[in-house]
Amino acid sequence: MIYLRASVDTLLDRIAHRGRKYEREISRDYLVQLNEQYEEWVAGFNLCPLLSVPADNLDYVAHPTHLDLVVSKVQEKLTGKEEVVFSLEELNGEG
Repeated sequence: MIYLRASVDTLLDRIAHRGRKYEREISRDYLVQLNEQYEEWVAGFNLCPLLSVPADNLDYVAHPTHLDLVVSKVQEKLTGKEEVVFSLEELNGEG
């Protein structure tokens, strides 16, 4: 699962740029509540691995390379390019 995490300000900006008539009435309060609900849901999600992607500084429309960057990061995670680090406490059975 990939979760694109964005602030309410970013969401409002993107909605405004899309210019969709039916989205113009979405309130800030609604988006605040929606973001809170998503954060609660993500915190308890355990059906499969979850990759949270900070999306405030990503703009796939203006910068298509941003999508390539996200795809690259997802591929790194899927191919296991991550180092496991054990603390001394874990190694000593204290963790």
